Amino acid sequence: MEEEPPWKKLKLSLERPYKDDNGEPLPELLDITPDGQHIYRPREDPTSVVGTRLRRIFAERGHDFFEAYKGSRSLPAPQAPSATAPDENAVDSEKPSESSHTMTPEELYKMRMSLLPQL
Repeated sequence: MEEEPPWKKLKLSLERPYKDDNGEPLPELLDITPDGQHIYRPREDPTSVVGTRLRRIFAERGHDFFEAYKGSRSLPAPQAPSATAPDENAVDSEKPSESSHTMTPEELYKMRMSLLPQL
């Protein structure tokens, strides 16, 4: 049986290395200037990254975000029908509640087609 050449036995990883031989993290190269200077991505402090992300959550969703959404995984409590509004009950009995069922592909397609011109 004939031996394979050494270049066929060589295995190369497609991922870039993240650590050098000593276990130190390798800097991520962003650019090389025309004069040959290497520009690396600045290292970010993990605690400051978490802090900025949390500030962004509170700025976008409000300060009571975690309290407001604690019970969001459960369904809302069913509301008792009121006797003062019989017309609303008649409309509700004709149409099924939209929040109680999932959308069919046809309904999703109609919704997409109605929203696309508005974008």
